[in-house]
Amino acid sequence: MKRHVVIGFDARDHIAIGKVFEDFGDANRYLIYLNTQRNGEMIGKENRLLEYAEIFEMDYIPFRKSPESND
Repeated sequence: MKRHVVIGFDARDHIAIGKVFEDFGDANRYLIYLNTQRNGEMIGKENRLLEYAEIFEMDYIPFRKSPESND
């Protein structure tokens, strides 16, 4: 199953934020949002300045399970 990963980078090409999507349309909308509305803002857990974002297609990326899940 293909998954799409949108990754936002800071000026030093360090990862500032990342999000996994199953649907390419959702990933593309998030990419546009990051590159237009959030560009130049402090973002992510480490408060990095977002420089740009890119989208990558991966063959398989497992989603994190919540600790409450019994699966």
